[in-house]
Amino acid sequence: MNAEAGEEIKTKMTVEKNKKDNNKMEKKFEKNFKLIPFVRFISHQQSLFPTIFGLYFNHNEEESITQGMKIETNQLGNTFQYHPSTKGNEDFHGGYIKYFIRKHLANKYDVKLIDRLAEHVIAYPENYQTGKNPKLKEAIKKHYKIYTDKNTTAIDIRYSIKVVSLSRSIFGERVVPRKEFHTYYENLLAIVKYLDSLTYNTMEMYPELNCEYFQAQSVILFDGDVAFEIMVSKYDLSAKRVKYNQKIIQSILHSLSYYKRTGKKIRKLVIYNPLLGEEHVVELKDIDFELLEEALDKDLTAFQSNRLHNNNNYFRILY
Repeated sequence: MNAEAGEEIKTKMTVEKNKKDNNKMEKKFEKNFKLIPFVRFISHQQSLFPTIFGLYFNHNEEESITQGMKIETNQLGNTFQYHPSTKGNEDFHGGYIKYFIRKHLANKYDVKLIDRLAEHVIAYPENYQTGKNPKLKEAIKKHYKIYTDKNTTAIDIRYSIKVVSLSRSIFGERVVPRKEFHTYYENLLAIVKYLDSLTYNTMEMYPELNCEYFQAQSVILFDGDVAFEIMVSKYDLSAKRVKYNQKIIQSILHSLSYYKRTGKKIRKLVIYNPLLGEEHVVELKDIDFELLEEALDKDLTAFQSNRLHNNNNYFRILY
């Protein structure tokens, strides 16, 4: 057999294998729910998805406690002080910090930086306030190019990142601030210092994790088994517990989809809150994916018939 014939057979075998893999994937994702919520929506609606929450949390009158999952907290530094200009714009400021972190990580690990919300706002301005605000439309388009340029650094393009981060609010049909808000420079340097201290070898930004049960959030994965989440608010203790639980549920759900797609498990969740100078680490152990999928199927099936809620909150479900 000559080399050319051997290569042809090898190619045919590869094609057949890919077909079989695709068939297996189709069987894995054979459910056909009409309304598929975002993971974030599920994690915020315990009453609508009681079976899922019941797998991982004990409930009493005061708090929810994760079963067999300990949260290890590392204090990284001081709590950030808000610049006076952020008053009333804390949510926009939080979005900016997230975009700043993603930009720095993309540069550090040499991965392509994209933002689906910004790209959608740029592509379809007629659907958003940018359609009636050409100055804002052109600003986002201009600064998105700067933001995604591998030759620019987060600390040097702070204004561009700020402009691009507004896409999140524009997509959510929120009116953007009229005046610029600021962040103390030393706070940004503290973020850079923490990110540079991370010792992971690889990073995957926004892997495809949608499945038949939910639409995934934007996820950062380190070394194929560590989910990295960012929290950007100064929560009190009781609110922090709720937020932690929401992040844990999101990571557990993402882990299911990741496992179904790759056969790999997300084994750890790292939650970084630069505003509080904290890092929280949760080991995701002994997740029974079969049991989790049964819970998802049960709750999603019931959710489809919740017409009153769906009609009144359709946008919130899909975003």
